[in-house]
Amino acid sequence: MLRSKLMSRIIRTITKKTMILFLGLFLINYSVISSISPININSPINTGSYKSLINEIPVTDGNTRQSENILMIHDASGYPQDTLIIDVEIINDDVFVGFQFDIPINNGFQFVSGSGVLSPERITDHELSIGIVPNTNILRVLSYSFTNTAYIGNLGIIVSFSLIAPNDTGNYDLIIVDPIIGNIEPANIITQAINSTVSIVPVPLIPYDIFLNDLSVLSGSDTCLAAQHTIVASSIYVEDGARVNLLSGYSISLISESKIESGAYFHAFITDDLDYCKKPEVIPAKNIESDISENIFKHLSYENDVYHILPNPSSGIFTLRFSEKAPDTDFTIKIFNLNGQLIMEKIVSGKVETKLDLTAKPGGVYLIEVINSDSVWISKAVKQ
Repeated sequence: MLRSKLMSRIIRTITKKTMILFLGLFLINYSVISSISPININSPINTGSYKSLINEIPVTDGNTRQSENILMIHDASGYPQDTLIIDVEIINDDVFVGFQFDIPINNGFQFVSGSGVLSPERITDHELSIGIVPNTNILRVLSYSFTNTAYIGNLGIIVSFSLIAPNDTGNYDLIIVDPIIGNIEPANIITQAINSTVSIVPVPLIPYDIFLNDLSVLSGSDTCLAAQHTIVASSIYVEDGARVNLLSGYSISLISESKIESGAYFHAFITDDLDYCKKPEVIPAKNIESDISENIFKHLSYENDVYHILPNPSSGIFTLRFSEKAPDTDFTIKIFNLNGQLIMEKIVSGKVETKLDLTAKPGGVYLIEVINSDSVWISKAVKQ
């Protein structure tokens, strides 16, 4: 009955004062709990009560090796002000029933209160106490079992918590201070502590405009592209099982021939949340396999030596001049604005130089498509 009342009192104390540590509690049997005095989290960790323990474990070749019990913080990376998940792993040869360590939180990092969690794959009735020591920058982490139950397994994440990244980019060290891996004796059996490096990298710049041509997204791929203003895409092929998201702050235009196979996911939308992609990268133009392009697409190119637009920029009158390399065929010329609207179309025979009059149109960027029986060439024309 006395023991029951004592345990109830201890549990109430932990509930009301989560920042109080019972250092060594996870190492002591119930029969001597009455001798434990609660230690305030402001107190330094006392490692004097732990005896060094290194067991000799036989291996199959007759030699011996030292058992290893390693506490390791995994490396992490993110952008400024990201919420980073920090994983801590214990790799253990020996059975252990509790652990504790400190980490100074410096250089603009912030601990996210309430973010600490023990890995469910490695615990049974284990408890976690984690928080910043008052009036310091020290993050203190303690885990134990009231029943001195061993943690499960010999490797894997044991505890995770979150930090808010600083504003400044660079590489930062998370340093483990006064680490303890405790067994039931009690003894501190840790043999190594491995610190981590957190890399804070610049946020990728979201381009103002994106012009995509001959984009092939294969099954299993997940493509997300974002532009501040406009996305213009020509000849997109999305296979069954592929995912494509296009995000723009103003407009998205699909011109020329495209195909989205049944079973593919294709979503284009206008939004202010351009961080949706997290790492927006323009995928370089990629030619589709010849058997596909013969059946679905014409050959498309932004860089060509078939014609030139002169002058460019212009106040509104452009000259389309064919080169000697242009095929001697009929051409269809189409002009689109960045909203994807067709504003002009004409047919010319052979390599005839032709005038394109955009004087009545607003200033901006226009796309010039030149098409013959088997190819499409695209250029940009800028009206000042």
